[in-house]
Parts: sequence; structure tokens; C-alpha cells
Amino acid sequence: MATNENCNHNQKVNFPAVRNRIEKSGFDKFCGMCALDPNAQKGSAGVLWLCLSCGSQLCDQDMKLHALLHHGVPRADVHALAMNTDTFDVRCYCCNVPVEPCVDTPLLEIVEYCLGKAFETRGSIKPPVRSSFRMRGICANPYSYINPELQCWARTPFLLTMMKERVTSKSSVDIPGGAVKFFDGQEIQLPTIENFPLRSSSLFEILYDVMNELISDDNCYVSGARLKDYFKSNFYCDYYKVVTYFIHVDDSDRSELEQLIARTFYGTRPSEEQLRKRKCITEFYREQLHYSSTAYCHTKVFRGTFVTKRYCSRHTRAEIKHISYW
Repeated sequence: MATNENCNHNQKVNFPAVRNRIEKSGFDKFCGMCALDPNAQKGSAGVLWLCLSCGSQLCDQDMKLHALLHHGVPRADVHALAMNTDTFDVRCYCCNVPVEPCVDTPLLEIVEYCLGKAFETRGSIKPPVRSSFRMRGICANPYSYINPELQCWARTPFLLTMMKERVTSKSSVDIPGGAVKFFDGQEIQLPTIENFPLRSSSLFEILYDVMNELISDDNCYVSGARLKDYFKSNFYCDYYKVVTYFIHVDDSDRSELEQLIARTFYGTRPSEEQLRKRKCITEFYREQLHYSSTAYCHTKVFRGTFVTKRYCSRHTRAEIKHISYW
């Protein structure tokens, strides 16, 4: 991903212009330039890109390249950045790279604003019930602490799409072997670990189903017991730890890998020297696991900013948290 260091265009956004455009007419369903073409097919909606300099919403390469043509028009200040109005991904046409919004930048501010307006205008997310002072969902202790996170996640437009991609990805991978050289100069050839199961795949499958229920079921009740196998007991005490766990959910798979290596190499009572060698083997296979599947590129599970209001276990004290993950 491009960052502030290698793309200088992420500061060149015009928040007032984009905000006025969205406030005036919302998110378009059709390209603004295609609508002016009398020969264009009516009702042919495609992916639209919102110019973050002027607020125009134009089609991409699947249609007539109007977003790219808009960027190429000579003007005093280049209109480099555009945002996909479906996925809220940002791209720089000058650098030809995707851009990740960074904390405390105008780009992050404008993306968060568009996400908020999408909640209000698209009408696909059910609002919380006003008659209850609690957020609905997983309400039985100790699962009540997970409730605010699942509620916010279920209402995040791009998160369910990311979850679905993880669910449909491979449930197992082959971890390649190779040569490992130990501290004493000895070198061994490690075998390939075939069909290593990814425990996180089943977690994402359950989590995806839970979130779909939260936004589609009238009762909005999900049994916390469905998630209990994926948490340690102390994770129920602090919902911040729950969020952190999901962000680093592949840690459970790395733990399984370490246990497999411990059972395979040097037995149950290794010497100190053998423990050091086992550590080298573990580091090798962990690195191979990282590169053997796209699921293990360090892409965080949750990206974005949300505000949660949670209650203590006795529902006598409320606490509001504002958390950003990028």
C-alpha cells in the first residue's frame, strides 16, 4: 500500500467540496458524464469513483474510463485521488497505486465522512432499537462485552466483504520446507508440511454468519456460546482485547504450528541445545507460513474507525471508546 512517504497526493483533497457534493445529492448510481451522453445506455450502473478534489462521481475502466479522463484534464491543481463508492478504497491516478489513509490526515477524515454518510443514505443497515438502553446482540455474561464490537462491525460496509473473502479462501495450506542452518554450523533439510489446517478459517466462517444475523434478524440475538471456543477466559474481561484478537487472529494458527513442531522435533524432553534448534526450525516454518498464503500477508482484519458505547457487567456504568485501526 502507498503511504505518506511514497505518495504525496494524499494531502491534496478538498474536504469542503466533497462534503458539499455529498450533502447536496448523495452517492450517485450512474456516472455523471455518462448521463450527459445521449447515446449511453440508460440504467447501466457500474463501479463509480468519487474524485476527492471536486466530488464528481465517474465510471472506471469497466465502463468508459471517465474517472481516468477526469484526472487527465489539465488544471492548476491535479485531481489525483479517487475513492470507490462501493468499497471505499482510495487510488492515486498519478502514482497508479492504492493509497491507505493514515491517522490524522485529511484523507482519513474524508473517508470516515463518506462512510458515515453511506450508513445514513443507503438504508441497508437497520438502526438500533431506541426502546432499549442496551445494545442488542450477545447479552449473556460474560459475552456481553463482545456485544458492542459485533454491533459496530456488522454495520461496517466493507468489513463483511473482507470476512467473506477470508471464508472463501483456502482452509489449509502447504508450508514449504527448505534448508536451515543452525548456530553451530550444522545444516539440515526440512520437509514440506502438507495440508496444514488454518484454524482461523472456521472462526471467520462463524463470525461472518453471526454478523449477518445481527443485521438481518429482527431479534438481533446471537448465542455467545458459538464463539466461546475461540477465546480465552480473560478476553471476555476487556473488549479491547477482543478487537486485538480478531486483528491478529492468525496467531492461533501459528500456535498450532509451534505445537506441531514441538511434537515432531527432538521429543518431549529436549536438551537446551535442542530447544535452540527447535526455535530456529519454528522461525523458519513461521516465515514460510507467512508467504505460503495471501491470508498471512500482514493485512489487518478490521480497518477503520468506530465509536462504541458499552456497559459493565451489571449495566450500571457506561463507557465510550473511540478506536482507529489502519
